[in-house]
Amino acid sequence: MKRTSCRLLFVALVALCLGLGIAACGGSDSTTSGGDTTSSEGSAGGGGETVSGGEGGSDIQAEAAELTKKWETPPPKVPEAVPVKNTNIPKGKTVAFLGCGAAQCEEYYGPIKEGAEALGWSAKLYQGSVEPNKMVKFLEEIVASKPDVFIACCVAPSIASKYFKQLKEEGTISVMCCTDTPGTEDLTKLVSLPEDKLRSGEALADFFLAEKGEDLNVLYVNSEDFEVSKEYFEGFQGEVERLCPDCEVDQVQVAVEDIGKPTIPTTVVSYLRSHPDVNAVGTLFSPLLEGVPSAMKAASIEDVSLGSTASGAIALENVKTGKEFWKAVQNFGIEWGLWGLNIAVRTMQNEPLGDETITPEVLVTENNAEQVSPGAGNQPVIQDALEQYEALWELK
Repeated sequence: MKRTSCRLLFVALVALCLGLGIAACGGSDSTTSGGDTTSSEGSAGGGGETVSGGEGGSDIQAEAAELTKKWETPPPKVPEAVPVKNTNIPKGKTVAFLGCGAAQCEEYYGPIKEGAEALGWSAKLYQGSVEPNKMVKFLEEIVASKPDVFIACCVAPSIASKYFKQLKEEGTISVMCCTDTPGTEDLTKLVSLPEDKLRSGEALADFFLAEKGEDLNVLYVNSEDFEVSKEYFEGFQGEVERLCPDCEVDQVQVAVEDIGKPTIPTTVVSYLRSHPDVNAVGTLFSPLLEGVPSAMKAASIEDVSLGSTASGAIALENVKTGKEFWKAVQNFGIEWGLWGLNIAVRTMQNEPLGDETITPEVLVTENNAEQVSPGAGNQPVIQDALEQYEALWELK
């Protein structure tokens, strides 16, 4: 069993979001790399009629369908929905947001900018980079600017911890999501912890089981370039094994630098050709499957569902339109940074922070797409998140 040796790009997701007590992860997992495929051992349970949504079919499908309904329901309230007692919130504060270098991270800036403006603050976007030496330059620039609030997504503590310490020494309130925990001790709060990502994997597993039942046979496309990729897969595999011990789950490792290149579609299609019983392909982050649907069509591969534990805009649109084999994506709310602003407000006002760490997420399927994702591209999970926080801050 071999794995690709990938340089860390220090990008951790969301999905997700989304993600999450660790589920059992024993059983028949095997890892393939670079197109070298090794099938997991064991046999898929037969005899269960494949019925989407658990209408008919096996007990496994029925239980998974009920769980899927839970994942398809967005939370009604924002995290840490506690009114501030001292509503005399200071004006003129500065907020620095550091992305991860990927376009999706930049989408998180919009709600932060809107929330900052509502508070009478100013916000600045720092794009970030997947290259460590470039990310260091962004961090140095932010430290030099001495912001009152620092919010970041997916930055590796292995390169950023010393800058977190410097920001704390300057009195900056720092909030980050979606990365590993060691090295984040100087942050005011870390949200979307690695163990939170288990939930995102469980959500996709429940959907596939509701659709395929005891016939489920999955290839999961993963990437070690994401620091919390292990937890997404553990949640997925553990939930499949919990509900359907005889269902097969296999894993292939790919590199983020191969997104958009023929390498990943070739690897996936080669696996599907040599394993014709596979009827679902899951992935950590939907852009990892860019080009895969077209390659599947060219190879006359049908009846294979695609799903992701963390979404991208294209996959989200395809779920809504029923195209390109996409059936389910776990949507990590672009509004999570508003929680970061709320943490900053409460800290400034010397009010306690809660123990919550799970950011808003929702599983988007054809059943709920129009309701929970009405617009184009990545959407907020809680559509009125800013209005809710403005009420908590007594701005309205």
